[in-house]
Amino acid sequence: MKSDLRLPSWREICEILKIPLTPEDAVVRKCGVIYIICRFHREKTPSLKFWEESGGFQCFGCGWRGDKIKFIAHELGIEDTRDDSGPPDPALLEIIRRGMRDRADPAQLLFNNLAEKK
Repeated sequence: MKSDLRLPSWREICEILKIPLTPEDAVVRKCGVIYIICRFHREKTPSLKFWEESGGFQCFGCGWRGDKIKFIAHELGIEDTRDDSGPPDPALLEIIRRGMRDRADPAQLLFNNLAEKK
């Protein structure tokens, strides 16, 4: 069962969570693929890849992987106990929505990156 929640793009997630996309910290390709320095282990070369189509990510250094909700929850310090295929708990989504809203700039709030589909 798919959630009605529209999650922001990986680029928007990085902007909201203040994850640098500078040449020293990330590789951003014209096709939309983004590699960043993994947030889960120490490294010098970006090895964590985001896939926009599937909404997934994987670190090719440590193997950490998941979806946008798992990544956002980790960045906000929230435990995501579901397995990779499980639908997100509505309570978890609300906590993530509030956490993203608290970190977002006013202009991003107006855009409402985490608005539910109408």
